[in-house]
Amino acid sequence: MWPMGLLLFNSSLAVGAIFSLKSSTARNNSDKLQILNLRDKVNRIGSKKQSDLATAKAFVGTCTDMCPEKERYDREEKRRLHNYEVLQGTEGTGNPQVKHSLAVKEYSRSSADQEEPLPYELRTLPTLTLTMTYLLSQIADRGEDGKWGDWFDFLWNRTRGIRKEITQQQFCSTESTALLEKCVRFHIFCAERLCEEDMHSFDDKINNENMTKCLQTLKENYCDLEKKQVFCPNEAEMRCYMVLMNLNQGDILRETQQLRPEVRNTTFINYALQVYAALNSNNYVRFFRLVRQGSFLCACITHRYFTQVRKKALQILLKAYRKGIQLPLDELVRTLGFDDQNEAAQFCQFFGLTTDESCVTLDKAMFIEPEENWCPRRSALIEQKRTTSIGEAINGEPLPALSLPQPENSFDASGKFVGQILVKDSDLADSSRKEATSAPPVADHAPLPTPVLPTPQPSPPRKAKVTFSPEEVKEEARSLFWDVIDSMCLDIGQEVKREVVEPLMDASVSVYESITTEVVAEFVSTLADSVTTLQKQQKAEREAQARNRASAHITSDILREVLDEETLRSAQEEYREVQAELKRQRIERCSAEVTEAILNSSVLDMTLSLSEEFYQKDVVERLQQLEDYEQCVKINRTGRFFRIWKAQHAARVKFKRSMLDFPSSSAMLDPTEQIETLLPDTRAEDIEDDGFYVNQTTKLSVESPIEFLKRQEAEEKALTAHEIYRNLCQQKAWRPLDLGSLVGGQLMKQNKAISKKDPHLCALFWKLVISLPDPDYIQSETQGRSLRQLTKWLKAKFHRGASHSTNLSSLQNELLSLYSVPVSINSLCGSLGVCVRLLEGNITIGDVAGTLLGTSALLFVLPPPVSEDPEWLIWEEENRRLEELLRRKHCSPALPLVVVCPVPANERVEEHFVRRCLNIDDLILGGLISDMSLCVLPYGDEDLPEGIDVANSEISEKLSDGVRWLSQHSMGDLGLRSRHLRPLVEDLLQEHFYSRVLYNLKQRKLNGYLHQDPNTIISLYNTVVSHLMQVLTSPKLFDYSWPASESKKHDLPPLYWNSDTHLEALHGLLYDLRLPRFVYSKEERYDWSAVCAGVWAYVQKIVQNFEPSQCLDLTSKIRVLLHRAQKDFEDVCDLRTGVSQCRPSYINMPWTDLIMACVDFKISGVDFTDPDSETAMEEMVVGYNKADLADFEFPQEWHHFENDKDREGTISLEETFQKAAASQCSRRRNQRETEDKSSKVKPKVKSVILDPLPKSVHDATRASSRLFTAIEEEKLKSRNFEKYLQNLVNDSDPNETNIPDKSGLPPWSVFEAEDDAEEISKSFYKDSVFGPEVSVWRYGRYELDRTQGYELDRTLGLDRTMGQPRVSDKVIQLEEDLRTQRRASDVYELQLQRWIQEGEEGL
Repeated sequence: MWPMGLLLFNSSLAVGAIFSLKSSTARNNSDKLQILNLRDKVNRIGSKKQSDLATAKAFVGTCTDMCPEKERYDREEKRRLHNYEVLQGTEGTGNPQVKHSLAVKEYSRSSADQEEPLPYELRTLPTLTLTMTYLLSQIADRGEDGKWGDWFDFLWNRTRGIRKEITQQQFCSTESTALLEKCVRFHIFCAERLCEEDMHSFDDKINNENMTKCLQTLKENYCDLEKKQVFCPNEAEMRCYMVLMNLNQGDILRETQQLRPEVRNTTFINYALQVYAALNSNNYVRFFRLVRQGSFLCACITHRYFTQVRKKALQILLKAYRKGIQLPLDELVRTLGFDDQNEAAQFCQFFGLTTDESCVTLDKAMFIEPEENWCPRRSALIEQKRTTSIGEAINGEPLPALSLPQPENSFDASGKFVGQILVKDSDLADSSRKEATSAPPVADHAPLPTPVLPTPQPSPPRKAKVTFSPEEVKEEARSLFWDVIDSMCLDIGQEVKREVVEPLMDASVSVYESITTEVVAEFVSTLADSVTTLQKQQKAEREAQARNRASAHITSDILREVLDEETLRSAQEEYREVQAELKRQRIERCSAEVTEAILNSSVLDMTLSLSEEFYQKDVVERLQQLEDYEQCVKINRTGRFFRIWKAQHAARVKFKRSMLDFPSSSAMLDPTEQIETLLPDTRAEDIEDDGFYVNQTTKLSVESPIEFLKRQEAEEKALTAHEIYRNLCQQKAWRPLDLGSLVGGQLMKQNKAISKKDPHLCALFWKLVISLPDPDYIQSETQGRSLRQLTKWLKAKFHRGASHSTNLSSLQNELLSLYSVPVSINSLCGSLGVCVRLLEGNITIGDVAGTLLGTSALLFVLPPPVSEDPEWLIWEEENRRLEELLRRKHCSPALPLVVVCPVPANERVEEHFVRRCLNIDDLILGGLISDMSLCVLPYGDEDLPEGIDVANSEISEKLSDGVRWLSQHSMGDLGLRSRHLRPLVEDLLQEHFYSRVLYNLKQRKLNGYLHQDPNTIISLYNTVVSHLMQVLTSPKLFDYSWPASESKKHDLPPLYWNSDTHLEALHGLLYDLRLPRFVYSKEERYDWSAVCAGVWAYVQKIVQNFEPSQCLDLTSKIRVLLHRAQKDFEDVCDLRTGVSQCRPSYINMPWTDLIMACVDFKISGVDFTDPDSETAMEEMVVGYNKADLADFEFPQEWHHFENDKDREGTISLEETFQKAAASQCSRRRNQRETEDKSSKVKPKVKSVILDPLPKSVHDATRASSRLFTAIEEEKLKSRNFEKYLQNLVNDSDPNETNIPDKSGLPPWSVFEAEDDAEEISKSFYKDSVFGPEVSVWRYGRYELDRTQGYELDRTLGLDRTMGQPRVSDKVIQLEEDLRTQRRASDVYELQLQRWIQEGEEGL
């Protein structure tokens, strides 16, 4: 009784709500919103919901406003108005008001619990067109720098809402297609214009996804309209955008060839194909030339390929030019479409090339592959192509004039509701009366429920008196008054209708029927005769015209076919002749070309050999002779110059002698004589090295001018060579380290064995963190200068590729290097990703979030100079800095540590002292570091103001040795792997569940046994899921510092993969994959209906947390599975035992198919997307330990390989047939006994056994029976006649020959049944006269069902319907009919075989 009362209450409440709506008055927007909500509820109660998909119709909108009225009030109430929709003057206030004429309906995401939209909530197609015109003319040109995010968010949201309503109302016309085309242009424009915006303002990935969806919808619309012979004017433009979006996909050419010629031969498609050819042939010059020639939107969509083309262009230039060539940046700007030289230089530096002010140095060895992608930038080349406003560019043509209509208002000036109500109160009253009459009646014998009155209890003493204000009392009284009035009015109206209106209506109907019968009948008959005559004439005329048109049409078709055939035959003959001629010409041309090529090759080889011989014999000898001639010429020139010098010298000597002859001239003595004259006491042996000591401190040198000049020139050369050497040492000292050669070889050796087993692990990644001291703790200026010099040198040594610097509170966090290089060792090749990050300053909580993640080694730098004074205060500070740095990282793996110590030149620092001061042993015991090495740098030379001579090659060698030591002591493979969650679950189930279960089923079928118990299969599945859950959410994963946050590989898990919240969510997701145990009672074992009920109860447990639409496929599969199991068992049992309509039991249920269907439903129904990802749409990537995942143990109750002992208590398939047949025979015998007893009282009724075979089968059976009887009669007559002849020969009385008459024997009937199961015998089935094709033993063991053709040894499943989509009932019925016909044919053949065998045995 409760459901009926509840329905009546809802309908009555809706009727009362209609009266309340008509007299409602709203004082503010909140009241208006409540009234409109009440109107929607009333309309939804009275509307008919569409529950059948076959007859469901699309929604039809009637809203003529850009935004429905209810949404305008709702968004104003909830403060969800955009700046473009706010009434002017209320923008900055706390309560902005909506401007109804400018409000646009926003997009709302669809959900399962969302109500169906009402007609006035959906906009009509003209309204959608008006909305798009308003957005493009009034909003599209209002984007400004700094406000592009709000602009894009508004336009994307509103255009997305337009697309949703087009889909909801299933619009497919040129107008709706034009709206979708404008959405595509909007996303194309935003992809280029907003590429430099922040991720929070514009996401290029989401923009591309929406653009792809729009293009896909347009493709489907074009196909549907083409079937109606309707074509859109902008189809070629959109097809061009589809090609340009997929230039990197080779299949796009095949799609282009399938377009109709009117679109395929347009300039748009030709332009797109030219761009495709330029991109795939790496012709970057032609690519950017086409960008300059194309339209604005085509250039915007090709902007996404700029980085790809420019990178390939750099690689081509590096291969074409030799090392060290200086290429002007102006050339790159011209050919690669850069805006200026600065952008071109930054692009080259991003890939590791060096640039100066106007050139780039081409060096193939310096080119690297950065891990990060080049951030796209706006291009002036593209933006200068836009000559119209943004709105006109998106619209594709000039914008029409805009005229906004007055928005709809359901309230008058006084606030009274005057809106339209779609449902009438009479309809609601009729529906409530129908619901009341359709409620199930109460049984007569069931007693009425007696209301139980509560026993009055003494009321407790009042503790406090509750008081109400007069306003509250009035409000409550008013509500009670309206409720009483509504109920009274409703009762009075129904009573008046029942007592007064209905009798009057019955009388009026009777009067109307009598008048109609008497007066109208004659008029209708006369009119019908005239109309019939006229219709016959018109029908004859139409038939004659149709015959004429058909004859003309058939004649033209025949003529056209004949002409087409003749034309085709002539064209084929001509084509074959032309092809033969072309083939002959091609053969001749190819022969000539091949001959010429062979001749040229031979001549070239001979020419090369002769040239080499001539070069060796003639050119080399001639060059040697020329060198000899050149040497002779040089000697002759030297001799000539010597002779000239000798003459000049003789003239000079002659001049000097003439001067000496003059009285005031110098002495004409040689230096020895002059020395003897000046110093007569000097001995000859005192002269050493062309000089002698004048006194103890002064040495006088004796040297000629030539020797002096030679010595001066040699000294200058030595100084120049020393300066060059110092410059080379300086450049080498500041050149970045080649970490690929230092680290790659050692890491490949460590991972060599693992890489051979798993080739994808050849992609290694090594991350180094450099920790520098805090400059604030440096006291002297000299130490600060030394630290800055050391920091600058370390940055230069480790800087390569892109770098990003982020200043935090007390921490300088800088990414020095991030790139990948190829490495190889022996025959094993791979790639190494290198990341170097520099941390400067003290480490505090929150400063290095994610910075240390995935660190492989640590380089710890101490402030200069380091002293062995235990009381040196910096030791305590550095110890604290090291511990804080290590404790901010996960403890696994332990890091190798290299401590860089700048030590004064006159002091020494031992390694054990540094270990003791930094507490290295405690850190090793704590698992934070694995080992430590000391790198000592000399410091404190007075000639070096910086303190450390970084130009010294030994300094760089020590640093290289430290890095090499870090690579040698780095941890190898941690055993961690990452995969997407869905394929991981599917592969694990395939390995441990599907393959095991199917193999077990195959073995059981081969041995004639049934399916495994359901709980055993469920236990195996739950064990696999539990094992995966334990591996993926293991507590050991919390300690891993992996992967590196800088690594950009797509298959790596996110940084939060081992956080508490993420693992907890993953645990819940995997826990939902488990299946409950199947619960059944003993009574269900032999009752098929109880088994089906238990199966549906189990399916209900599985689907209880899913939406009804998701469960249709599973329920269809289960229904087909149960129906097929019952039918197959009945047919096979009938063939094996001869007893029809046998019922299967619990053990005959195909449990493997049932459990696998439930598993597939669980896997397909679970959402594997990562809710914590940026877009919340990416599939979850998990990390796990490979060894833990491989360590799987099967449950004890699972028997993979069954032996004889395990099958002792198992029932075979044959036993089930025998039991089912015996049970069916017992039921039939009991039924006949019951019918015999009842026949004594009632007249005997012939019992007819229902048989599924068609009538044609029975007719053929009876015909074969009659034929068999006739054959038997002929045999008997033949034997009697032989006896008669023998008696005649023996002179016996022929009349004594007895010829029994067996012609009256009844034939075998297909309706006969056995009386007991013991009478069933299968001895006569073993040998068949029809061969093995119809032998009944085909249905034993492992060939149970020929009609279905399913293979039991398949590796992926037993039932084909489990992997197929849901089919309609008509197709299922057709399949069942076909199977029934096949089964009937088999039954007929086997029955005929049995008759013949029994007949032969009788003979």
